[in-house]
Amino acid sequence: MRCVHILLLTAWTVTHCLKTENEVSGWVGGSLSIPCHYNPNDKGHVKYWCKGWQWHSCKIIKQSDSPEKGDTRISIQDDKDRSVFVVSLSGLTKADSGPYWCGIKISEDGAFLRLKVTGPSNLWVDETVITGQEGGSVSIQCYYTPEFEDHMKFLCRGMEWSSCEILVQSGARSSKGNVTLRDDKKERVFTVSLSKLEIKESGYYWCAVEKRGVKKGTSIDFRIFASPYLWTNKSLIHFQKGGSVSFQCHYNKDYKDQVKSWCKGSEWSSCDTIRWSDREKVTLADNIKQTFFTISVNGLEIEDSGDYWCSVKKKGISKGVHMELRVNASSSYLWTNTSLIIGQAGEAVTPIVIIIKNTKIT
Repeated sequence: MRCVHILLLTAWTVTHCLKTENEVSGWVGGSLSIPCHYNPNDKGHVKYWCKGWQWHSCKIIKQSDSPEKGDTRISIQDDKDRSVFVVSLSGLTKADSGPYWCGIKISEDGAFLRLKVTGPSNLWVDETVITGQEGGSVSIQCYYTPEFEDHMKFLCRGMEWSSCEILVQSGARSSKGNVTLRDDKKERVFTVSLSKLEIKESGYYWCAVEKRGVKKGTSIDFRIFASPYLWTNKSLIHFQKGGSVSFQCHYNKDYKDQVKSWCKGSEWSSCDTIRWSDREKVTLADNIKQTFFTISVNGLEIEDSGDYWCSVKKKGISKGVHMELRVNASSSYLWTNTSLIIGQAGEAVTPIVIIIKNTKIT
């Protein structure tokens, strides 16, 4: 923190204080936000961001009274209520490395920091362009390096990194609406799941982390289409206890060589993948030529009822489509009132009455 004390003729002392990180690192192609904290007395003054080793000769790159001017990759936002202005940089290059200053026009000094842009990313995704289908579900894995294990992770939405809206974050706000976030510190990956997708949710998203007030993010282009990538012909299946059932999960040809699975749970983000250890109970057969996989379940029990998801996974991105299985307690959907009928030759007999319960599959 740097503080400048100005002694006025009225004997009042005004203190101008600026505080920021001493050193910040980013990666080529990434984005980051740097907070510059100031004294509340300076909230009405112009804030700026400049580059150079010497304070008095540094080149002003962006300032709060004309944010539209200068490098379009850089933005400055002044939060007067919190006495902090935030400088956001996107599309980082190695040329962005160097010495910078947070400054206030009325002040005689600034807060110095060094920015270092390196090659490999310490926050990344397997795919930067992700597609989903209307009404479907998608899970995105965001990987990070050990330095971020104990720090906040979040997903935000917006074309620009500097103004993206936080949708969900680790901790107390790990679930909001149709979006959830789960952080696996052991594997150093946080997974963001979105369900009941709508076309209007297409756009740019950011996997992001925050450490000591500095936010870093990597962008994702998320595109949602009306045509399905994964679907079933039966979203609701009724069957009887003790019976067997088979159904097909169809997929786009782009997924024929990818991993398929079936999981159980009311929410896509937390469904448990069915293990195939008991081959006599559940089997999965993938027909790559016809682009569908078949799930077969034998010896149905009442507890098998519930919500399930057909799922495919490609390069760390999982997609799912919902279905529901209901197992009825009735021993059969088809029966006669008697299994043995006796008649006399030459005489009529009452026809067998076959009763079929509602077996409609929707």
